[in-house]
Amino acid sequence: MTRAKRALHLITEAPAPTSKTLRLDNVLQNTLAPDAAPDPENPVWEIGERDWWRQKTGGEKPAGAACAPLRFDDLSKAPFERPLESHIASQEPAAGEGQDGRHFRPEGAEARDLGTRIHALFEQIEWLAPGESPKFEGAEPGDMRLVAAFLDNPRNHAFFEPPAGTVELLREQSFEAILGGKWLSGKIDRLHLERDASGKLVRARVFDFKTDRAPNPARHRPQMEDYRKAVALLFGLPPAQIACTLLFIRTGDALDL
Repeated sequence: MTRAKRALHLITEAPAPTSKTLRLDNVLQNTLAPDAAPDPENPVWEIGERDWWRQKTGGEKPAGAACAPLRFDDLSKAPFERPLESHIASQEPAAGEGQDGRHFRPEGAEARDLGTRIHALFEQIEWLAPGESPKFEGAEPGDMRLVAAFLDNPRNHAFFEPPAGTVELLREQSFEAILGGKWLSGKIDRLHLERDASGKLVRARVFDFKTDRAPNPARHRPQMEDYRKAVALLFGLPPAQIACTLLFIRTGDALDL
């Protein structure tokens, strides 16, 4: 989107009814026309004169006026715009030597599968009453023991207890955002959006579940910073009002970044 001289039209596809992805066009519509239903015949929001093209303006060439021919020699002088680089927030750079093939080793695949299963279990948890244990149907016994051991720590359990005030909960929330000239894709494991009495969003907290054998917060810091910037952009919050917490399920550690 640019500053158009005459008119600016944004044409998008209607999101799927069950979609939870935060895309920039969805955020724009939710801001300008939150209650508008998709309509293929009419815009959901507009401002200005729809018939602007009928108005005469000064300084324009009359119809049929000759234009200077386009010469191929001039094309090389046109500015070249590089396409946006894409980046997935959950892809951390490898740390140390000999890490390039870690995803292809048996232990790498096993760790990845464990992480997927643990994320699926935590996605089922909305809120827990103090001391309550979640119930999972058909989960691996070892996975349930890991989650139960993590939640046995009262501090960890408190993260999943209903906080005071009005809090909106988002789980496995996908998003797309442009940050620093790069297209960023990501999925936030658990996001708490805190609102004041008037309904204004005042704080947010990002939780990310890790199944590392030993806590290494420095490895995940770039990912958490990406999440903080994305939440700030998509929800209009100052970065200082967004907390990021790593939950290491195997070790029971909870570390703020």
